[in-house]
Amino acid sequence: MSLSGFDATVAFDDITIRSLPTNVKLAQSKNAAPKPKAKDSVETLAAKLVVAKAKAASLKAIFAADKLKYRQNADPDVVKTATLEAAKREAEATRAQAQYDLLASGSDEGKVKAAKGRIAAAGKKLAAITKGEGSYTSIRASKKALETPAHKEADYPVTYSEVSTGRRLALAKWIATRKNPLTARVAVNHVWLRHFGEPLVESVDDFGLRAKRPVQVQLLDYLAADFMESGWSFRYLHRLITTSRAYRLSSSTAKADPKTLAADSNNHYYWRMNTRRMEAQVVRDSLLQLAGVLDTKMGGPSVNPGDAVRRRSIYFKHSRDQQDKFLKMFNDADHLQCYRRTESIVPQQALALANGKLAIEMSGLIAKRMEEGEFVELTFGLLLGRKPDSTERQACMETLDKLEAIAKKAGKADPDQRARRGLVHALLNHNDFVSIR
Repeated sequence: MSLSGFDATVAFDDITIRSLPTNVKLAQSKNAAPKPKAKDSVETLAAKLVVAKAKAASLKAIFAADKLKYRQNADPDVVKTATLEAAKREAEATRAQAQYDLLASGSDEGKVKAAKGRIAAAGKKLAAITKGEGSYTSIRASKKALETPAHKEADYPVTYSEVSTGRRLALAKWIATRKNPLTARVAVNHVWLRHFGEPLVESVDDFGLRAKRPVQVQLLDYLAADFMESGWSFRYLHRLITTSRAYRLSSSTAKADPKTLAADSNNHYYWRMNTRRMEAQVVRDSLLQLAGVLDTKMGGPSVNPGDAVRRRSIYFKHSRDQQDKFLKMFNDADHLQCYRRTESIVPQQALALANGKLAIEMSGLIAKRMEEGEFVELTFGLLLGRKPDSTERQACMETLDKLEAIAKKAGKADPDQRARRGLVHALLNHNDFVSIR
């Protein structure tokens, strides 16, 4: 391919770049600058026509080069040739525009000087391209420049069409059409995951052909169809799931049939409820709520995380550089994705509840709120959601006596209350406190 001739013809795939007509002669030498003419003169109008055709040729060359550039396994030599051709056509269009501006500049010395400078710059670029060096402005870069213009918005007020094109509505209808059940299946899978701790389709973020076929595919399709029939009502979907028999089953395996337990130990058929751990925000908010200090006010700005903050955890600022340490310890939400939280069991979680300032402070406030009487039964019911058995009750009573004796021996004030705080703190570290059964 020759890059030296102005009237060369270049073809890439189905795009053919035709040369400019040679019947219009305009400053064919490298840096030739025409003399200014009247705006309505033949020379000026001819130059304007050359500009239009040069820009069209430049765009076609850029489209061809971009198409090759982003194609897989493209020949590097072909890409380089297309790149140089696009750069050449772009420089020619720039030079043609500058020549037209010079002709139309009249007696304005500033415009004349600027136009001559652009003609010279375009000539240098063309000379470099002839030597095999040069680049062009890709369509992607041009689009980005349009999205972030350098001019002031006040100089170019935004105008909106009074008639909608309907493209966004068409996209929304395509996404939510009954002929596209994928949307409903994805939505149902996310809701099911939040209620049961395990999704129907394991790959929550990928429903493609590589995704493993779910065991409960009929259940997934039934819920998706019912979801669409309800008018895509999430309230209806939540009510349907939470009032189902499967959702109200016990998570205990103590009285399970051994055959069932052996045949489906992973609970793929939902013969019991899954035991799942509280989310990080729920753990923190539970501590504050049990202590009676949680700020339940709705709305408002985000707040900086910290042990002294009493607002719900959902209002914490959350970014790569600003995360609450307590929430992060219990697998806080990933700020880069929202598909599914990871769940890990690490020693630091026990240390956060055993030695953390928040857990210790809330233990004292919870103990003070407890009424006199059956302290052990009340504490178990409040923190663990169940009554203690005889062994647990006896162990707790002995622990209270020991803690109270230690506090008295050390000369601590209110030893009885300190003992109760110790028992509350111990139960907050019980696995049942952070588990939903």
